[in-house]
Amino acid sequence: MRKSMLDNLKTVVSNTLTDDIKMIDIDELHESADNFFVVENIEQFAQTILGQGGVKDNLIVRPLETGGYEIISGHRRRAAVQYLLDNGENIARVLPCLVQDYANEDDKMLDLILMNVSARQISDQELWKAYETLDKILKDKKDKGEYYGRLRDDIAKTLGVSASQVVEVIMNRSDDGE
Repeated sequence: MRKSMLDNLKTVVSNTLTDDIKMIDIDELHESADNFFVVENIEQFAQTILGQGGVKDNLIVRPLETGGYEIISGHRRRAAVQYLLDNGENIARVLPCLVQDYANEDDKMLDLILMNVSARQISDQELWKAYETLDKILKDKKDKGEYYGRLRDDIAKTLGVSASQVVEVIMNRSDDGE
């Protein structure tokens, strides 16, 4: 039976509905070295979190062998809470987290990308990096029999853009000599 690229994301979503969310201290939450999305406008976002009385949406994390947790989704939420704490605001230092185990790095990267592109506007540079990473992962999955289909169209659908936009990003990147 072939798995689709969104099976793992569907599992995360279904787990969110059935698993308990673990409250984890901010000091145990570590940024993913693989996160290439820009973490910006933290001060403004912090005010939104403060106004709503804390973080309402859970982060997605995975346990690290060295202790603590790697953030898969929620880098901006963690940064905003840290900003508030650093500025003396009275806000909880524990954040709601869904602890997720991943079979492999590709599945982790799929979630990291899909969670970020679905949550906010991304730059052309982030779109390019997302395309490049998804292209590699999906080709590997296709080679393993886990995924099949037209990659460019599927990447565009995953990123929420048209196939022609994916081609345009590739062409613009090529024109820049990169």
